[in-house]
Amino acid sequence: MEKSANNIIWPNAQVEATETVYCGKRHVLRRSENGRTIKEYVLEVRVPENAKKLNMLRRDKGISDETLCEAFGKMRSDLEWELTMFKTVSHKNIVSVEEFIIRDNVTAPGWRCFIRTKLYEPIGTAALDEKESLKLAASLCDAVSELNRLGMVHGDIRPSNIGIDSDGNYVLSGFGVRRCIETPDSMKEDDGFDAPEVRRKGQYSISSDLYSIGKVLAAVSGENAGEGISGLITKATAPDITGRFQSPSEMMAAISDAGSSDNERRKAKREQEVKEARKARNIDAARAALELQRAKEAEEARRAEEERLAEEKRLEEESRKAAETAAAALLAEEIRKAKEKREQEARLAEEARLAEEARLAEEARLAEETRLAEEAQLAEKARLAEEARLAEEARLAEEARLAEEARLAEEARLAEKARLAEEAQLAEEARIAEEARLAEERADEEMVEEETEENTGAEIERIAENQAEEEEAAVEESDSDANEDEKTIVTDGEENKNGLKKKAKIWPFILIAVLLVAAATAYYYRPWERFGMSDNSAAVEKQTNMSSTEDTAPEANIPKMHVADSDEDPNTGADVRQDGDKENRETTALESAEEGIDEATETGVEQDPAEENIYDLHTDKEYITMDQLEGMDRYDSSMVINTVYARHGKIFKTTSIQNYFEDQSWYEPVSKDSNDITGKFNEFEIENLKTVVAYQINNGYRKVK
Repeated sequence: MEKSANNIIWPNAQVEATETVYCGKRHVLRRSENGRTIKEYVLEVRVPENAKKLNMLRRDKGISDETLCEAFGKMRSDLEWELTMFKTVSHKNIVSVEEFIIRDNVTAPGWRCFIRTKLYEPIGTAALDEKESLKLAASLCDAVSELNRLGMVHGDIRPSNIGIDSDGNYVLSGFGVRRCIETPDSMKEDDGFDAPEVRRKGQYSISSDLYSIGKVLAAVSGENAGEGISGLITKATAPDITGRFQSPSEMMAAISDAGSSDNERRKAKREQEVKEARKARNIDAARAALELQRAKEAEEARRAEEERLAEEKRLEEESRKAAETAAAALLAEEIRKAKEKREQEARLAEEARLAEEARLAEEARLAEETRLAEEAQLAEKARLAEEARLAEEARLAEEARLAEEARLAEEARLAEKARLAEEAQLAEEARIAEEARLAEERADEEMVEEETEENTGAEIERIAENQAEEEEAAVEESDSDANEDEKTIVTDGEENKNGLKKKAKIWPFILIAVLLVAAATAYYYRPWERFGMSDNSAAVEKQTNMSSTEDTAPEANIPKMHVADSDEDPNTGADVRQDGDKENRETTALESAEEGIDEATETGVEQDPAEENIYDLHTDKEYITMDQLEGMDRYDSSMVINTVYARHGKIFKTTSIQNYFEDQSWYEPVSKDSNDITGKFNEFEIENLKTVVAYQINNGYRKVK
């Protein structure tokens, strides 16, 4: 405490005296303030009381440090609240709390609290007269009444918590410390000041405080207790709560009545003493004569005793002289024995000292081992806590990463959905525009047919005039063949006229043929497939639905594949993309190098988790045969071609195909340009691509260019 009080709590203070109390220690503190020397009390509360108590809780009762910290923390909170409330109390019979500081223990569960108050003189254990006893009881009732007004209970009224201040007032201290840090199981032996319900159940109340006041009154009055005080004590300390005083004011009234009855009793006692003194004076003369006779007899007896003593002294002197010779030898022997006894006692004392030192050293060693074990335990707990914290941080980081990936995936899905919706809208607009354009062309063609018949004759005459002019020019150039040429020209002119007339008649049929060719061409190239409107979409949806229902089929030994958007016609295998899209197409780049190898189609495949790249036929190491391809449809065989490109890092435009290959452990994306890939093919891959293309042509999956 001296180190704590001097160096930590109040640096300029010195501890003059220290005494041990039930909850710790109480110190007399001297400090200087504004040139004045001030003495104060400092109550030091320790929880737990010492290391022995802590080890007992750990070892004997098996309580963990975590549970102890929780229990001690609750005690600290309760005490802190109590002391905060006591700082607000200002009453002549209650010791005021000047300041309190609570510090946690560093190496073990627990804490210490330092409570600074004004100095007062403890009442001690000396008995008080009736007047002072009643004054003390009235002062305690007044203090309890003030606490009751503030909604508080003291719970620890006993002589050690009662003192007298500099003004002569009885003051109450303690501040509810015992009630905050003890439970019925942890209370020490009963000292008689606690109410029965406090000892049994820990139930503190105003009634229990009044019970304690009655016990204090009984202790300080002792044998001086009159009938009034005895009746007061009996009612205040009744075992049953209902038989006690129910409020401080009721007990104050009883204290006043007890003071009045004691005054009447003291007056009657004084009158009786006066009567007895008068009666004693009448027998004083007889007592004096008797005493004189007794004095004479005593003198005679004294003289006889002196004579007897003188005779005994003479006889003793003679005996002494006779025994001096033998006594010298006996004295020497006794001196020797006494010396041996002192040496024996010194040896035993040294052995006891060494044993005590050994015991203290062993206790110090055990205490050091205990301290080291506790430090190791704390270090291990700190390490485990750090590991748990790092693991929690890693888990949170992983959850954040997964959440971010999920968010990005959701955004990508929404973006893809928006893109497909936009493409569908654009395709619909293109279809409407195309229908409008075809309708306009159809109207123009009908108008042309009507005008053709009207203008056919005029057109024939204009052509004939042009032919005549040409014939005249030809006559001027050729002399020898003039006649023959003229006939030929005339013949040709007539044939031309006849031909135009025939053409005018077949013009409607030509327009119909042109329309049929345009329709066939549109059906052949299917421009709406570029906007996600091909029949393949329906096939995808149908295949997807079928796949979801076939998962439980017993015959589901064939890998289930879902066809996504493709650059080929699903029925004919023909390339239906426009010339403007050829820069973005994924082709085999073998059209110029190998006869009969068509461009590879991107076919979306959803692979069964149980299957591992069924399209990888080791095309880079061995030749494949038609038998290996037997049973594959257009999409499966196209994925075999895509696998050849993926082996060299081809990056596919179609998301489903790209996602499929990214799930393969061997796939490493390199380039989107097929031309960068085809130059890396070996002879196995070139021949195998030809074989797959031939398989597709034979099965009608691909059209021959």
